Amino acid sequence: MTGQKDSALRRLKGLDIALGGEAAFGHIDPAQVETAALNVVRSIERDLEQEAIVRYVALLD
Repeated sequence: MTGQKDSALRRLKGLDIALGGEAAFGHIDPAQVETAALNVVRSIERDLEQEAIVRYVALLD
């Protein structure tokens, strides 16, 4: 809906959106976001690994 007077982007007046810098949107450190995301992924991987081990052990019985 390009060109509309009341678009969502136009309502964000004054928001400092900086991409590729030290902080995205003026407040979010991309390195912190990446670290948090990797921590979540690693946690999920550990959970899946444990589940696989439990299933494997059950197959041995």
